Parts: sequence; C-alpha cells; structure tokens
Amino acid sequence: ALRLCLSHGLLRHWVPSPCKQPMEEGGCQRYTLRWYYNQRAAECRPFVYSGCQGNLNRFGSQEECELRCRQRVGTGGHSTAISSGTLAPGAVLGATSPPPTGAGSREGRRPEA
Repeated sequence: ALRLCLSHGLLRHWVPSPCKQPMEEGGCQRYTLRWYYNQRAAECRPFVYSGCQGNLNRFGSQEECELRCRQRVGTGGHSTAISSGTLAPGAVLGATSPPPTGAGSREGRRPEA
C-alpha cells in the first residue's frame, strides 16, 4: 500500500468519514438548507444547518452528498484515507484503523472544521 507520512509520520488526528458522522445542525442562527447522509436509511436527506459548528456530514446539494457518500459507506468500521475518510495534517495515508492511544495520538480532541 502507498504510504505517505507527513509531519515525521505521526498520526495526529483520525477523522472519520463525513458520511459516517451523525447529522448536526450546529449552534448559530444563520440558517441554510444543507444535505447529510443518513446511514440508517442509506440516503441523503435535507436539513437546516445553523451556519456554524456541526460536523463534516454537511453538503451543499443532494448530488454532492450522493457523490461523496452513497458508494463509500460500506467500507467497514473505520474510514480509509483514499476511499472514504479524511485525514488531518500529519496523518498516514493507507491507514485502515484509528490510531493507538498513547504517544502520538490526541484522543478526545475534536477535529477543527
């Protein structure tokens, strides 16, 4: 497998696939229509996004949501770097499981959106 290590090969953040995250409206009052992937229903659905916070399961159109999520969700319990997940700076491409706890991991931190 292709392995590309950034920042001396340390895995800084493990960001799950946006399609596997729950829908989150956020906490502001700048409401806009967005789309999220509902894993249980296996489809993209509209929701009202507040304009800030939330997570990455938020798309500008149904088409964008479907292109990103419909064919990629069944890839297992964790995302992979190339097919269904997003790696934050310093992550290792080709990783197929979350980072181990301890040195080099930042467990409990929310990724910056």
